[in-house]
Order: sequence, then structure tokens, then C-alpha cells
Amino acid sequence: MGVDQEQKLLYFRYFFVGRDDVMAQRKPDGAYRFVRAPLTNQMIIRHLRGDMLLGSYPLQKNGTTRWVAADFDNHNGNAFEEAMVLVKTLRSFDIEPLCNTSQSGKGVHVRVIFSGSRRDVMMGNDVQASVARRFMQEMINYAELKHFKDGGAFDRIFPNQDGLITEQSVGSQIAMPLNAKAAAERKGTMLLDSEFKLIPLNDASWDRIELYEWVTTGVLFDAVQSMGKYAAVYGEADESGKRVYGAEKDTVTIRQNNNSQTRNIVKADLDFMVENCNFIKSAASGTIPYSVWMSLASVFCCFDKVGGRGEFHRISSMDPGVDSKGHSRYDRAKADTKYDNILSTFKSPVRCVYLAQSGWRCPHLGDDDICQKFRFSDGRGPRTPATVHMFGRVRNSAETQPGSNVANV
Repeated sequence: MGVDQEQKLLYFRYFFVGRDDVMAQRKPDGAYRFVRAPLTNQMIIRHLRGDMLLGSYPLQKNGTTRWVAADFDNHNGNAFEEAMVLVKTLRSFDIEPLCNTSQSGKGVHVRVIFSGSRRDVMMGNDVQASVARRFMQEMINYAELKHFKDGGAFDRIFPNQDGLITEQSVGSQIAMPLNAKAAAERKGTMLLDSEFKLIPLNDASWDRIELYEWVTTGVLFDAVQSMGKYAAVYGEADESGKRVYGAEKDTVTIRQNNNSQTRNIVKADLDFMVENCNFIKSAASGTIPYSVWMSLASVFCCFDKVGGRGEFHRISSMDPGVDSKGHSRYDRAKADTKYDNILSTFKSPVRCVYLAQSGWRCPHLGDDDICQKFRFSDGRGPRTPATVHMFGRVRNSAETQPGSNVANV
């Protein structure tokens, strides 16, 4: 495969570095020295070569993080064993973590890296640290893992904090992996494969990173929903009392008929569409033509950060069709690729009239291409499944307010 030097530096920064304006440097006595200075590429190269060992501060100034890591120490001799329990738990929710040994070589860091798509290594979706931390804690609870003080191996979660107390705060640091000296002397900072075998610090490590399947906010959301921990992860408030939305809320711009409208999207909007739109319900029952199947993606992209991708996969997996070899037409990896392609070029969701022209006509579609099921008395109504919630959820209040700003989209 092969990853060039420029790609290595980009991957390293995204996967293992938090803030790039501060760092920690390990001293000969094992303690770390805080350094408030820009992290240069030359410093990363020196770290990789083993000339210095650096630590990163994952908590961003705005309270978000690109990744979350669970730290397992070997106080009780069971770090690798218990870290693997967490890995298997994450895998049961379709999340593959990226793991490495600690700088001592005796512990394990189980890391989940977030991103919106793979189209650009630097275009990820940062997650609220409070959401990421509670997500990882709920996974640890789900796996029934104990803290090292109680005989387990789990120590703590990075980032350690939900937010920074002051502008000068930086939070806690964690050692950066792939350090040649630590690897040679004590097998420290080395990546682990799927069976927890050490991966040499050569192209094999970078190939592992290159093939890593980043965790989208949709996958994160679906895992939380599957655990039944939505309120625990998304529904709490921060210390100031402000509601923490994380991936519960999104702002999207929907363009139709040369008009643009920016709206806040919440999980309830997605739920309403799934439960009430005939196109989505027909897709879930496997009764729409395959020719319009991928139109689902353009609809769910509107709800990407509040679980759209997960619903797209859930409904797509119900497709009863098979290919010429008798295999299911649904393939998660291929569907993910198509979804990412649509997401990266997204302009507007598929319209109901297009579905009708492509082989599936909704029984509620009127001659003027407006949905009659959720149409207001003044004639306004949705023209795409992605906006049925805008009319269905506010029908009563909008009907009594003719001046309502619900657009006829």
C-alpha cells in the first residue's frame, strides 16, 4: 500500500495529536514537561525517530475532541486482557478501535477516532468531549470492566475533562504512540493488530492507520441508541447548565427551487420522518424498486449528525434482493462508500416527484408535486421526505398562524 511522508504527518496529527499549540515532553526521569509552543512537523519526526517522546492534549479549546481513548494500566497484570474485552464490546456495535501499547509497553490505549467521512484526512467531525467521554464510559460499563483500584485494569478516559476551566487550561495529556526508542527498549507506543499482536514500526503500522475505519457521529449515535443510553450520553447538561447536544443536533441547509433554507435538525425530526413518510416505510419493508434505493442516502444525509447514516444502513439492510450470485444486494462497505460520496457533494435531498419519475410513486403525492398527507390548508407542504417533519410536527401551530415561516419546499 505505502503511505508517503506527507500523509504520515497528516495521519499522525489527526489520529494522535489533540491541540497543536501545546504539547508535553517526557524527561529522562519519566516525568513530563509542559511546552506551550506550536507542534511542528520536525518535532513529530523527532518523536517518531525516538529522539524525543511527546504527549498530546486531546481537549480542544471549544470543548470538542477528535478522538477518545480508554487507558488500561497493568497494576494488576491484566491490562491486555481487559482492554481486549472493551475492544470486543466496541466491535459488537460496529466500532473498530485503534489500539496501541502505552509508553511503558505494559498498558494499552484503546482509541476511537471520529470523522464525518474519509474524503479528506483533515475534514473530520469533532465530537463534544462530554459526549465522547460519556460514550466511552458507557461502553466500559456495558463491558462490566472495573477500575484498577477495584482489581481491574481500566484507569481513565482521555480527554479527562468535559471542557476547559480557563483560556489557559489545557487538560490532561496522553503519550503519543509510534516512538522508535520506546518501541525498541520496552515495546512501548506500538500499534496492536486485531488480535493484539504488536505491529512493527514500519509500513505495517501506517497501513493499519490508512485502513482504519473512522467512527462517524451517526455510528456513535446508533451505538448509544442500541445500548439504551441516549439520555446518559446526549441528554445531560454541562456544569453551567447548558444542554450538551453533541451529535443530537445539527444545522443543515436545504436547497430547492433556487431557494436555500437553514434549519436546526434534531433526532426527533429523523424519527418523525422514519415513522410517517411512506417512502421510508416502503424502503424499510423492501417494497421500493432498487432503482431508487440510493435515493435514501440523499434523504438521510440531511440527518447525518443525528443518526441518519445508521438509519440508512438499518433500512438498507432490509433489502430482500440478491445479486446474480445469490448474495444480498446490501453490502455495508459499498453502501458506506456511496453514502460518503453523496454526503461530500450534497446539495439537496431527493424530491418526491423524482421518486415518482424513477419508478416509485407515493399515494399521497399531489398533482402539484406536494405531499397531501402533511399539506397545510393554505397549500404549503413538503416536496421531499426530508422535510415532512417541518410540516407534520408543527402542523397544528402553523395552521393557526398563517404567517408561519415554514417554507414550501
